[in-house]
Amino acid sequence: ALLGRGGMGRAWLAEGVLLHLPVALKQATRSDPSGSWYPAATDRLLIEACAAATVHHTGVVTIYDVVTEDRRNWIVMEPLSGHTLAELIIAEGPLSIAQVTCIGLRLLDVLMAAHRAGILH
Repeated sequence: ALLGRGGMGRAWLAEGVLLHLPVALKQATRSDPSGSWYPAATDRLLIEACAAATVHHTGVVTIYDVVTEDRRNWIVMEPLSGHTLAELIIAEGPLSIAQVTCIGLRLLDVLMAAHRAGILH
């Protein structure tokens, strides 16, 4: 099942073959202006997976593996549930200052963990 999509790829809900546990698969889908597959996108996906795997924080998704099929990399990661910030605002209206402050501090904590791991975001 499709979980979401962004500028560089899509995330799918799947089931692991051996343990039959739910996983999320991120697929690079970037193409060049002609619509052809953009090979560098799969390389960037591998860099993203390696970077995320080095950050140990509850606010960072756990990376289980990277698999390659037809020269394309897929990130195998922990599936997460929830809603985007945009969905929350549409459903509940503007956030309070306290909610925004809490979100900002949580993001700052994650960014600091990434910085400690040598990653600049």
